[in-house]
Amino acid sequence: MVKRTRLVLDDEHSLGAARERAKKAVLSGRTPGVVIVADGARALYECWSDGGDFYERRYETEESRRRGRRIMLEVPVELTRETSVHGGKIADVSGRGALILTTTRY
Repeated sequence: MVKRTRLVLDDEHSLGAARERAKKAVLSGRTPGVVIVADGARALYECWSDGGDFYERRYETEESRRRGRRIMLEVPVELTRETSVHGGKIADVSGRGALILTTTRY
């Protein structure tokens, strides 16, 4: 059975810093087996060594799964529904749509 050590990201460490800590622990031999960097229950990165070679696996994050670039902006809009008008604002736009924030639920 392979020993697994889990490093959970917190507010103090970025994913890059956690990857570096995991690599150092594996390469120095302080942590045998697989080191997993996680954000809660979701694994983001794994690394291990077989004594000679070093291996790593990176998992996709939400940002890397986006199909296109998003442009952040703030544009006021009026939304009309039957006989009422509601205020809101466009928060970001992509090639596939926009995020509109309103004060009223639809």
